[in-house]
Amino acid sequence: MTDYRLNRCIKQQCDAFLRGFFDIIDKSWISMFNNAELQMVISGAHDDIDVDDWRNFTEYEAPYSKYHRVIRWFWKSVKSMSKEQKHALLRFVTSSSRPPLLGFEHLNNPAFTIRAISTGPDDEFSLLRVFNLSKKQSKARLPQAATCFNLLKLPQYNTFKELDQKLKIAILADKGFQLS
Repeated sequence: MTDYRLNRCIKQQCDAFLRGFFDIIDKSWISMFNNAELQMVISGAHDDIDVDDWRNFTEYEAPYSKYHRVIRWFWKSVKSMSKEQKHALLRFVTSSSRPPLLGFEHLNNPAFTIRAISTGPDDEFSLLRVFNLSKKQSKARLPQAATCFNLLKLPQYNTFKELDQKLKIAILADKGFQLS
């Protein structure tokens, strides 16, 4: 029964996949790699993430820039994270916990981007104003992500401690897709 489920049942689909795969990539190239090396080429390394490289190839949307107070706090928080937390952050924003094989310069279409989101009802376009939420409620907002766009939506927190706590709550919640 196991052989049928794992091998024979999906033989047609596997054969079709392999034909397409080998149309693109020559078999001799694949034979150069062992299983672990091929996994790394396809999915990237699971080593510690080079935060400086990540920061150098991150884009910002106004009012954020690499000099903005909240952005400096963000990178300070990322630098202080454990290896597992950095991978969780990358997964939170991009849906992959592994950095690009050749570095963040090659994470494009789109690049890793950080956008400010409203934290108060005074913002002209704020949904908080539309739904009449208080400023106290708005300060509880967690960072959000749009994984299809490699986009981190980061509220403009008032302190490093608040940013650090909210960021870690968001990335470690591990709840999958939700309405934001």
